[in-house]
Amino acid sequence: IIHTPDEYRIDRIGYIREIFVKEDKRGRGIGGMLFRAAMKVFRIRGMQIIRADCYTENRRGLSFWKSMGLSERIKEMYLECE
Repeated sequence: IIHTPDEYRIDRIGYIREIFVKEDKRGRGIGGMLFRAAMKVFRIRGMQIIRADCYTENRRGLSFWKSMGLSERIKEMYLECE
């Protein structure tokens, strides 16, 4: 590797594996409240960047993360082994 991209130089990454709100409770701002609560903790702990995963097929999830200010930085590629 000749050049290490900046995203690999970040020491403190806050990671959100998932935010799940039950179907009958969606659309009430609960996901946003959970995200903002996590952000408070991340800021207190000195995180430099926040990372969240979302399946590419999950359009509602992608829309949620984008509405929270996150943007795509990397795409992971997978191959199922038989």
